[in-house]
Amino acid sequence: MGTKVCEGCGIEVEAKRSTRRFCDECGKLRHRLVLERYHERQVHLREHLQCQRCGSAFMALRSDAKWCSTCKTLVCKRQAQESEQRRRQQCIDCGAEVARTVKRCRSCNGRFLSQARSGQISWNWKGGRSTGGRGYTQILVAPEARKGHRYRPEHILVWEAANGLLPKGYIIHHKNHVKDDNRLENLEAMPRSQHNHSHGERRILALEEEVRQLRARLGE
Repeated sequence: MGTKVCEGCGIEVEAKRSTRRFCDECGKLRHRLVLERYHERQVHLREHLQCQRCGSAFMALRSDAKWCSTCKTLVCKRQAQESEQRRRQQCIDCGAEVARTVKRCRSCNGRFLSQARSGQISWNWKGGRSTGGRGYTQILVAPEARKGHRYRPEHILVWEAANGLLPKGYIIHHKNHVKDDNRLENLEAMPRSQHNHSHGERRILALEEEVRQLRARLGE
């Protein structure tokens, strides 16, 4: 960083560049003068014309200008809409008119994207298996259905494949209490009331064991 002498006022100023010629005040004044001269030259070159659309007088640099700024915006917009209308094409699925930049209408495109994101072509496809909120493994049995029972629990399917349809009021119990262990020897059909009672007894035993441990800690 050095010093330079301002060509406008003659004072010394700090200069980061060797090409600096003016101080800050003189630089701003020179820039303002250049802008004023530019606008004066533009006004001098402009011609007084009449808009062919609204009839108002306006000034333009070109002698062949047809519209004022407001009418020019409207005319360009209308021309763009007419060009777009002439170049519209048909949806490749349903045949409806669509813009030239797309292939499908909005409804067909939504169905297409929905199909592309579902089933075996989905990036999140797991072979038709999923884990529900309660921890049971679910198997996709009706992929064509959009609503209803598309999935069924795997432990029920395994038991029914070996023993037939599950009776009404019965549920499948995991003997080792591991919800994703769906081996046939680990599954047992029992009435819902009996199943709830057995799980209640198991819960009571767990709570009693926890109480004994707490009493032992308090005794220590």
